[in-house]
Amino acid sequence: LHEDFIEEHGVECLVRFCVEDNLMQRLMATDALQLMIPILTTINKSKPKKDLIVKALLSHLYLRNIKENMPLITKTIQSFLRLAIDETYKKHIWDCRVPHRILAVWDKLPPRIQCLGLDLIAIFTHKPKMVQYLNTLKFCKRMVRTG
Repeated sequence: LHEDFIEEHGVECLVRFCVEDNLMQRLMATDALQLMIPILTTINKSKPKKDLIVKALLSHLYLRNIKENMPLITKTIQSFLRLAIDETYKKHIWDCRVPHRILAVWDKLPPRIQCLGLDLIAIFTHKPKMVQYLNTLKFCKRMVRTG
């Protein structure tokens, strides 16, 4: 019953709300998606496809006012961390360059959210391109120097 509902209606509506202009709708949809992650990661075929769910969440990291939307950004990064348990979601998170986007908005994130971002980035440090990218960033060089 859960799978049928999710595949036919639930997630599709939430993904649509995630890309709305109304920030309250985005926050509520992201909240609901976050609650559904245990189910989402156990379903093989979901509608919409898993990459669309990742892209909808990623859209939050492209908002102009990152600092003003911190609850939404926090829920988004937490959702990515939880989705990354599933290999398919993990692949989509990498293919959509989510870790790169987190690094692009790094300076706008408070320390607590930076820690969440680092947890997500750490999942991908086995990828040579991620290591290569991290080596090019000034803040990473600073972090290495300061320990």
